Amino acid sequence: MRSSLAAILCCICILVASSAALAPTVAVLGATGYVGSSVVSLLESRGVSVLKLSRSSKGPNSLAIDFTKPDAPDIFQNYLASNNLTITKYVHCVGCLFDTSVPFNSELNKLASGSSTTVSSTYDEITFQTTSNLVNAISSQKLPSKVVFISAAEVGWPSVKFGPQIESLSPSFLKRYLLAKRKAEEALKTSPYITATILRPSIIYTEDALDSKLTVDFFNAFSRTSGIVKLPFVDEPVSVGVLAEAVAEGLENEEGGIWRKEDMIKRIK
Repeated sequence: MRSSLAAILCCICILVASSAALAPTVAVLGATGYVGSSVVSLLESRGVSVLKLSRSSKGPNSLAIDFTKPDAPDIFQNYLASNNLTITKYVHCVGCLFDTSVPFNSELNKLASGSSTTVSSTYDEITFQTTSNLVNAISSQKLPSKVVFISAAEVGWPSVKFGPQIESLSPSFLKRYLLAKRKAEEALKTSPYITATILRPSIIYTEDALDSKLTVDFFNAFSRTSGIVKLPFVDEPVSVGVLAEAVAEGLENEEGGIWRKEDMIKRIK
């Protein structure tokens, strides 16, 4: 009788453990996008259960949600509560290089990074508002949480040589893009519950995409100026695979901080 009871208890423990193991431990915003899908794929290949958040998310461990909307924090919290989930690790992958104000934004995004997503929102909505809503959602939980945020290398222009001058000469869409990224970075600092690792890649590309590779070759040549001098205001492009690995490392980093490409490479080696 005792052995039978022990066997039953053992089975129950195994079932509970299996259920817990399948529960999502990381939430990825923009999970179906260009960067987000690569991040999800890498994390899941390492045995991490991911809650996929995007407007078009479908299937298990997915929530179709628009984080540009003001009710997004409440919808997200209700989902966690109804599914008895506690998540304290987040990745913000929502973003685009060309927003709705830029003609032919879909084609330009594909040329720049290989992403062909059609964009129908502004930089402020896509980048800042989604981050602000994520901060509100995390703060309402009152649990220490980790956020990895995909920013941009050019956000750091004010602190590098010739950066301010280059930004002042930049087109208006790029200035709006950088402003939204900076506002999002600042928003992450407003919650005492958040430790943020901010990744600042330059152009993000797909290694096996020809049009993306042409862009990369151009930027690499420009940044090195014929291999002699590296311009301080131009960072080399980053492959989406390297960026995904940096995200995974960032989720485990307890200190947070800002990582440029060279920092990412050092961390993932």
